[in-house]
Amino acid sequence: MVTRYVPFLRVSQMYPIPTLPAFVGQLIFGTGAFNLLEGIIDHHLLAIHYVRQAPNYAIYNWTFLAVGAVLPILIGWMLMESGRMVTADA
Repeated sequence: MVTRYVPFLRVSQMYPIPTLPAFVGQLIFGTGAFNLLEGIIDHHLLAIHYVRQAPNYAIYNWTFLAVGAVLPILIGWMLMESGRMVTADA
């Protein structure tokens, strides 16, 4: 049973393990990156759908990119930078 965890321990000693703020930052960063790609492709390039069906739909599309994509990317990046990486033996 213990032998199953030996490869994990070796890998965790070679690569740093993210702290909780860094891990949460990675999750938020990934969410923002997905929203950025989805917003650019679906809303602007392909015009598949809009954030809100209104006469001035472009304002809503750009606001979605600013609030739903760029802001989470920045917050996630700051959290990743603030949470330092630790190794398993530390």
